[in-house]
Amino acid sequence: ENDTAIIFIDEGELYYHPEWQRTYISTLLDMIEGNVKNLQIQIVITSNSPFIITDLKSEDIIYLSPTSTSKLEILTFGQNIHTLLKNNFFMDYTIGEYAKRKIGFIINQICLQENDEYLNPITISKNVNIEFNLKTTKDNIYICLREIISLIGEDIYRLKILNMLDNCFNEKL
Repeated sequence: ENDTAIIFIDEGELYYHPEWQRTYISTLLDMIEGNVKNLQIQIVITSNSPFIITDLKSEDIIYLSPTSTSKLEILTFGQNIHTLLKNNFFMDYTIGEYAKRKIGFIINQICLQENDEYLNPITISKNVNIEFNLKTTKDNIYICLREIISLIGEDIYRLKILNMLDNCFNEKL
């Protein structure tokens, strides 16, 4: 009673399902508060999970990066995990590299300019056939690209690229 304790937890949420990671801090604090009375406790946690830091105040977090130990100037408590991944986990993108590469390829085919003009449908069709192992023609490349783009799960990416596709092909007509 009236004692102090330090608890060190090294990636305690590792291998947990994302929902369990999301509730980890709450469960941990409930467990400690329910079993400890009149004790000062400091908890030191290491983690690579954005779910963990969304339950913590920015001032209670230290980031370890390959170049320095620092505090970043972003509010973490209740923050969106995509924002945390992008800003606090030193990530360039929040989608898989394969998907990023394929989406980038589609954008380049739609917008790439040869001699200040868009690529023609025949060139796009050949490039898409090679990249996606398809058998499109200049006549159905628009429909084929629309079908591929419609597979993109992120609404903002999908709608923006569909708009780019429509603009590209309308200019060619």
